[in-house]
Amino acid sequence: ENWAEYSQELPELNNKELTKILTEKYKQLPEEIKQKYIEDFQKEKREFEANLACFKENHPGLAQVSKTSDVYKRCQTKARKKLQGNVKKCEISNRN
Repeated sequence: ENWAEYSQELPELNNKELTKILTEKYKQLPEEIKQKYIEDFQKEKREFEANLACFKENHPGLAQVSKTSDVYKRCQTKARKKLQGNVKKCEISNRN
């Protein structure tokens, strides 16, 4: 909830750096305040899951059932290509 405020105060920071600062600020909060955030998150999660179940029930053709993530597959492909590039570099080096 403080993202916009810190983003304006520290415009030179990128998202990763800003996230680190906000994470540290969160860690410094008292447990009772953290508990409020946890409870709010759990409530929103339950509402989301209920809405998602309702959507899937009302739109069975649109809801995809996937056991693996496409992102994971893409990451594997990129890693495989990078590895293949490294193998080619090694083969060239070994020839010389």
